[in-house]
Amino acid sequence: MGINTFLNKGWYYSIFLVAAFPLLGIKLTSISILLFALFSLGLIITGYKTAFKKSNLKWLLIISSTYLIYLISAFFYPMDQIGGFILEKKMSLLIFPIIFFLIPNELTKSHLRKLLLAFVLASIGIAIYTNLYIFIADMPLKYSYFGDDSYAYRSFFEEISGIHPTYISIYLAFSALILVDFGFKEKRHLIWYGAAFITCVTSLIPLAAKLPMIAFVISFGLYIFIQPSVWKKTKYLFLLLIAGILFTVFTVPSLKIRVNEIIGSSFTPPKGDSYNSINIRCGIWECSSSLIKENWITGVGANQLQQQLNNCYTKFDTS
Repeated sequence: MGINTFLNKGWYYSIFLVAAFPLLGIKLTSISILLFALFSLGLIITGYKTAFKKSNLKWLLIISSTYLIYLISAFFYPMDQIGGFILEKKMSLLIFPIIFFLIPNELTKSHLRKLLLAFVLASIGIAIYTNLYIFIADMPLKYSYFGDDSYAYRSFFEEISGIHPTYISIYLAFSALILVDFGFKEKRHLIWYGAAFITCVTSLIPLAAKLPMIAFVISFGLYIFIQPSVWKKTKYLFLLLIAGILFTVFTVPSLKIRVNEIIGSSFTPPKGDSYNSINIRCGIWECSSSLIKENWITGVGANQLQQQLNNCYTKFDTS
């Protein structure tokens, strides 16, 4: 096997590992991105022309802008060990877009579809594995003091899967939307897509992540609404989905607790021991917005950000 054939195959399969990141964990995902980068670089060195076009430059700048903002802040504020660590940790926000835009081969529709399926299967796989583990092992005693079963479940889920409940909820919601699109375009696999879609949605419910679920419902509604032919066929299915979600929201304890947080919240920062996920965010938002108003041009610097926020948090009468 020639070097180009080896590099081509390595590039082709390494990008599947990148797409399957929900199932791999942080270390293996980092390795897969590194492999993908090395194979891409190897193909470019051996004479392959990059698929990058000058017209893509604006998108590269937009996608990389988050890290560029961090980098610019280093010129306004002296870097210490914390600032250097943050810049190092965030470097993937710059490296990965560059690697992706410099790939030596254009992704075909067939290849992209397979990559999306790899992502969907990885998201479903980690959800099924974690839930089976929780079901078989039962939640350990160290979570019994939570009182709130949803918080205990979410904490145990994160410990087993290594993924924050909000993040896996985003992956599952996005996977469900991909499956909807595939289901409408490929009727012959409709049963499989339908079963996978149901798995994604049912896995979302106990995780009780509010915004991913809201975003999923809105996105799903927009997807079928902007396509008249699809809307005619599925409007009742969509209404049934809304009714089902509303029913689970007010009957499933984990979701009901989260909804009651919103309904019963005064949307003010916490006081004493009276806190929840809503009023804590209100405190964070109040301090963040005040720092933005005071430093809206240059910011406060990567190494000072958390300390500045911590200083602001001391004004709240809560631990």
